[in-house]
Amino acid sequence: MRRIFVSLAVANFLVLLMTAATGIAVLGRWIPSGNHVPLAVLSAILTCFIQVLAFTYLTVTAKIIGQAVHLGGLSVSLIDQSKNLKRTFSRCLALLMGILLFAVATGAQAWRLNEPSLLHLLAGALVLCGAAGVLWKQSSCMAANESVVKVALQSYSQRTSRHPARTEHAKG
Repeated sequence: MRRIFVSLAVANFLVLLMTAATGIAVLGRWIPSGNHVPLAVLSAILTCFIQVLAFTYLTVTAKIIGQAVHLGGLSVSLIDQSKNLKRTFSRCLALLMGILLFAVATGAQAWRLNEPSLLHLLAGALVLCGAAGVLWKQSSCMAANESVVKVALQSYSQRTSRHPARTEHAKG
């Protein structure tokens, strides 16, 4: 999943970059503002979609890890690791959504007033910087989560292959 997340994150960042470029072009009066707004909406929706997708993945893998720990009698530290990764990812998600919401709000105001906004320009720059850092940190969370899932499932498989009675009890 990490490779998929990284691919989506790179695509997302490129769309955010294109949105910023069209915004700068609008400020310079090189293109009409009608080109920037749909791209901005697309980039905001894409950012939200990728965050929801990754958060859902972390939630599902946390459940899988929990089941492996409880049914296989594994170390509870695997659950703690999974929770910590999800917590870190969630903090990054909240930061990115806050920055993005600020940029959308200032952009909507500039669009409504039909005049350039220095605050929106700064918000756009903040989105780019914030997204770069957040997506980088989130990709490391995804990689670490991948390792925890792998350890949990391998340990579960080894444990249940040595103790088949335990799996029969868990099924019944």
